[in-house]
Parts: sequence; C-alpha cells; structure tokens
Amino acid sequence: MDNAWERVGNKALKLAEDILNKETAPTAETVEAIKGLVEIAVEIDTLNFLWEQKTRYGEAVFRDQAF
Repeated sequence: MDNAWERVGNKALKLAEDILNKETAPTAETVEAIKGLVEIAVEIDTLNFLWEQKTRYGEAVFRDQAF
C-alpha cells in the first residue's frame, strides 16, 4: 500500500540513513535527529498497521450485512 503517510515514513528513514552515511562520528545532536526521524517512521508504520487491521476487522464483521 503506497500512500502519503507511507511516503513520509520512508522519507524520514531515508533522511536518517543519509545523515548516518555522512557522519563518521555522529554527535549527540545527530543521534537525536536520527532518533526522531526513526521514531516518526515507526509511528507512521504503526498507524498504518492499526488502520489496516481496523479495516480488515470491519470488513469481516459487516461482510454479509446489507446497509
């Protein structure tokens, strides 16, 4: 599933990777920036997972019901 949230999460991970690749000895500030970017990506991934589970659950529960 490719959506805006997923693209943002992937971009955050890519930025973290780019920062790591440029640094030979990361500073505390760099580590905090990378940590923040990775946390963003993880939170987005978690939200996507929960949304997908919610959607699947709703489909299973209401599959045979007419509205």
